Amino acid sequence: MTIVYDVGETLPDCNLTVLDESRATIALASGYTFVAAVIDADTAATAHTQSTAITGASTAPNIVIAWTSGFGSVAAGRYDLKVTATRVSDSKVRIFKFPLVVQ
Repeated sequence: MTIVYDVGETLPDCNLTVLDESRATIALASGYTFVAAVIDADTAATAHTQSTAITGASTAPNIVIAWTSGFGSVAAGRYDLKVTATRVSDSKVRIFKFPLVVQ
């Protein structure tokens, strides 16, 4: 699934569904903190990072990113959206990556 936005666009929210090895939706409703990073696919430079306005759920979509205003300044290009979910109880991390295009 490639996520596509136009330059300057911060809506709609980015609705993601992540599954475990058995194709079940991963329960992320509570006990996790999230960081989203928009990383240039060619240079690996970080174009945008946010740790607020990201909500986890137990049903699809189980990660919703309400983009902050900084996302609106991301230039046109190919990116990787990297979402890091850190479990609060033991600091264990899950990383999810999605292709993202800003046009």
